[in-house]
Amino acid sequence: MPKFPTDTHPEVAELQIRLLREAGPSRRFALASSITGTVMHLAMQALERTRPEMSEWERKLLFAELNYGAELACAVRSAMEEKRQ
Repeated sequence: MPKFPTDTHPEVAELQIRLLREAGPSRRFALASSITGTVMHLAMQALERTRPEMSEWERKLLFAELNYGAELACAVRSAMEEKRQ
């Protein structure tokens, strides 16, 4: 039973926890991967809505900067610029 506020009914929360505990590692990994993909997709959609003036490439670099840091985003930008030359 979660010890934090939730809008999920306690019986349902207990069932969810039990099912996660019973799931094998590959199922838990698949669930985590799916959630991660969904969150990344939603974040990119938010950038498309809030930064329509940016190209897709610029938004991807901004996403990298916001989520992984300016240093990595700068390294990716530099690598892509070198590749173009």
